[in-house]
Amino acid sequence: MTIRSNEAASDVEKGLSTPHIVALAIHGGAGGTTTPDMPADLLAAYRRRLQTVLLTTYEKNHTTSLDAVCHAVLQLEDSPLFNAGKGAVFDLAGHTVCESSLMTTQPGFNSKTVAVTGVRRTKNPILLTKVLLENNKKLGGHAFYSGAAAEEAGWKHGTEKVTKQYYWTKRRWLEHKQGLDSKLADVAGVRSETFEEQGADLPAYSDSAMDPDPEHPVQHEHEDQSIFDRYAHLTDFLPQGTVGAVALDSNGHLSVATSTGGKTNKYPGRIGDTPSVGSGFWADSWSSQPTLHRHKSSRLRRLLDNILCRRNTSSKLGMQEQAIAISGTGDGDFFLRTNFASSLAHRIKYGNVSFDQAIDAAMTEMAQLYGSTKGVGGAIILDRKGNAYFPLAASTMNRGLISDATGYKPKVAIFDDEQMA
Repeated sequence: MTIRSNEAASDVEKGLSTPHIVALAIHGGAGGTTTPDMPADLLAAYRRRLQTVLLTTYEKNHTTSLDAVCHAVLQLEDSPLFNAGKGAVFDLAGHTVCESSLMTTQPGFNSKTVAVTGVRRTKNPILLTKVLLENNKKLGGHAFYSGAAAEEAGWKHGTEKVTKQYYWTKRRWLEHKQGLDSKLADVAGVRSETFEEQGADLPAYSDSAMDPDPEHPVQHEHEDQSIFDRYAHLTDFLPQGTVGAVALDSNGHLSVATSTGGKTNKYPGRIGDTPSVGSGFWADSWSSQPTLHRHKSSRLRRLLDNILCRRNTSSKLGMQEQAIAISGTGDGDFFLRTNFASSLAHRIKYGNVSFDQAIDAAMTEMAQLYGSTKGVGGAIILDRKGNAYFPLAASTMNRGLISDATGYKPKVAIFDDEQMA
């Protein structure tokens, strides 16, 4: 699905006196399965949260795309409905390990991208990533950080530290335990005895795994928590993957933010596409020459230019500024294997193909490797004119957009054949 912008290009090209957000797109995970009789109130909760994230981020009057994507993803992390932050899934050993990333075309940063993995005790991984980006030069100028040292740097700069119980949710714990039966032999220390909870015999977990602590109840109760818990037994019906946001501001700068808890029962130590630069996310800007001008100079003219060591100034005519921001969601291992996001962008930048052609080629390559056009995932994409693209090779993808094309009203959708409304 492509949503064309009618006015955003003029905002960017003219440069308005008051910087503002021209377009914002978000996603809340993609998946390959759905339940036909999904509870209507739960479905409505997902739609409502997507709409709220779009509207509150837009109404915040952010002046930069970087601030906008961080604000949007922070809200998705705070809701237990999504697999990021509070709603993060458990790995095979019973731990939550989060990942997040940022990339921007906005000038003024020592590094245009920073990613972090191994996040265990920080409430909002995306804010940790923003701190690392903003203080990147002081921290050595690195692009990829991991684990406790990165979190400690974030805490020193004001990110919120939480106990491991913060991430515990009933539904994610049930997903974890129900998946252990076939995987008990994969990790030492996971015991095979079962215990009874909520009337069901489920596999036990390792001594080091996370468990709810009734004597120290988790704070930060979110308004989505009650409905999330009400349908905790429905573990296979809605998108499960990464959350993300892409935004364009009136200065023509694009940014992308991603955050995830990874795969349910992933092998401990697994790193996904979310913090892997070029796989699950990408943002870039460049100057290009339209096809109309690329062959304007004759062969003889180019030969004379070379002989006389004369610069061919005609090649500078008609140059156009282009930019792209991409955030993917789905089965991250396949985004990694195809280097999805950067290869898509490079098809446009170096291959002289349209956005639609590049998107189709990148999605086809990944779906062929996956073996199906349903289940591998999808993406949200913005270009420098504010055009929004929502390619999808899955049954569902939580997604939304607010821009001039939507009348600056939030438009959202979940199912693959659904129009945004």
